Amino acid sequence: MTGLTEENPLDGPRAGDESAVMDVVLDEESVRVVPDADLLTDTTETELPLYLDPSVELN
Repeated sequence: MTGLTEENPLDGPRAGDESAVMDVVLDEESVRVVPDADLLTDTTETELPLYLDPSVELN
């Protein structure tokens, strides 16, 4: 299998994968990340795995 690499889904998203901004809800005791419902329901089996992995910036 020359030129083919086996992808490990545990490695996370790869260059060229789609991404979306997710809403964040803050209160005094928690941070809640809210993914787009359409992203969850419209994802087909061939598009899996679906990663919900928000980036964090601490300023």
